Amino acid sequence: EDIPIVDFSNDDVSSLAKQIHRACTRSGFFYATGIPDVLENANIARGKVAEFFKLRLDIKMQSFDVKKGYIPMNGAENAVRKPEFHEKFSCGRLSESYDASEDPYYDPKASIFFDSENMFPVDIDGFEKAYSSLYREMERFSERLLRVFAISLNMKENELEYFVENSRKHVTNLVALRYDVNKAKRTLLNSGEDDDDEKRLLVRPHTDPTDFTCLFFDDNDGPNGLQILVEGEENYWIDVPKVPNGMLVNVGDILMAWTNGEYKSSRHRVVLNSKDSSNEEEDEEEGKESQSRLSLVWFHCPNYDALIDSREVEAKRIGSSSTPNNTPPKYAPFLCKDRTHFQQTERTKQGLKDRQLTSDIDSSVRGLDMENVTRRKSQPRT
Repeated sequence: EDIPIVDFSNDDVSSLAKQIHRACTRSGFFYATGIPDVLENANIARGKVAEFFKLRLDIKMQSFDVKKGYIPMNGAENAVRKPEFHEKFSCGRLSESYDASEDPYYDPKASIFFDSENMFPVDIDGFEKAYSSLYREMERFSERLLRVFAISLNMKENELEYFVENSRKHVTNLVALRYDVNKAKRTLLNSGEDDDDEKRLLVRPHTDPTDFTCLFFDDNDGPNGLQILVEGEENYWIDVPKVPNGMLVNVGDILMAWTNGEYKSSRHRVVLNSKDSSNEEEDEEEGKESQSRLSLVWFHCPNYDALIDSREVEAKRIGSSSTPNNTPPKYAPFLCKDRTHFQQTERTKQGLKDRQLTSDIDSSVRGLDMENVTRRKSQPRT
């Protein structure tokens, strides 16, 4: 009910769009099944990533890059994922898609999205091929999903390519994340922290600065501690269930803003679950392999110069008025580049808070309007 399963092998696009609309207006999460090509590529890439993370640190560091390469534990500041417990590999747009372009959009001197190249590991045979194949497959799936989003929002026939066109030059990162669960257990469970939730927290409550995010998990372990916040009269966390042969999809802040809040970007977190919290000494005595949590994440972002304005989307929907809508949108228009992971790196240098985090001023506030609320509440009453 909260996280439905949507079968993309369904040829009935209208039915698919209705299911997507229902999921996105409720929890903002759903599982995509019926995508064998995507899952096959994801499994191959996952295997290569697992091999890479087992290499010595000095070898992995040959692929170090803060934006498009390897980052070790504690290798970079991160307000959402506790850096002392995870390492990652990140890949941006494949250079084959823009190398021959003279479009200034791709100028490395003018863009924080193209000022570095992907640093693929060379010590794992077939790593770049596997990772790149998954990236291309996800680009194809993303185009399909963006069209379904347009249909689900009842956009006019001649406007169904709106989201696709605004993503032709997308700035998406495909990220592999490995958490050292044993290290997290030793640190968190013995921290002396009174708050049980804080003791178990691997990833802090946050929303995603994307239009949508896709996650791949091991079929045996599943999401392994991923929870989403169900908000209502009483807020409560629910565990994301395991769905073999499924890819988890969630709405991000950009799509929520584009739809003026109709589609929901739900807060989520990762906690040490009961399996993770088992006795580590017993595991070592039995000779069990150190526990890890490994996932692949597709952080889809539109063109960095795309204007995110819900009034544009509303005007393209069937039945919309030809009269300009002068009602201020729930979220002020912004350029996509101003809400991305890369932009937050620049904000961190300036001491600005990560917009992904839950506001400590108003628990109902999302990253999109956090700073506006901060300013509003800090202004003296007249």
